[in-house]
Amino acid sequence: MNSLQYYILCFTSMNCNKYHGQVAPHKAMMLIAVMEEIANGHLTNGFVPHNDTMVKAFESTWKRYVGKSSVFNPVFATPFFHLNNEPFWKLMKSENYTERKEYSLGALRESFYGAKISDDLCQFIEEPACRQRLKRALLDKFIPNWKDNEDYWSAAESEIQYQSSNKKGTFVMAA
Repeated sequence: MNSLQYYILCFTSMNCNKYHGQVAPHKAMMLIAVMEEIANGHLTNGFVPHNDTMVKAFESTWKRYVGKSSVFNPVFATPFFHLNNEPFWKLMKSENYTERKEYSLGALRESFYGAKISDDLCQFIEEPACRQRLKRALLDKFIPNWKDNEDYWSAAESEIQYQSSNKKGTFVMAA
């Protein structure tokens, strides 16, 4: 099982497009949307569909953290497809799979059933304190000017430390 720190490193070192000196936040917003859908009980077993509910979750996450951007647009298919280059995200090909360099939402739906995140990442996301740590790592890296309730984050950090001491070897946290 990979550690929480491993996934934080994966999240903060994702290969992302850059445009006009800015790093594209698409993958980060997709992952945050997935985390929120898991937290709300809408996604289970690490399966991520490309249905209308997930598209709306992605757009809502984008609106909340990125807002209006003169550089980037919230295109769902782009991060859904390109996250396949990351070690924790696997696209599930359908019998109608057609290889392409880029996918529209329609082509994505035709070629893939959805995506699967690794089981251990899914377990971390299901735990509120770990989920908040992963989310914070994404926001700190990809949305440098984000603002949120610092008391909430401090509570999440305290919970991780508590769980870490009670589940020896489960979490490896950076100081």
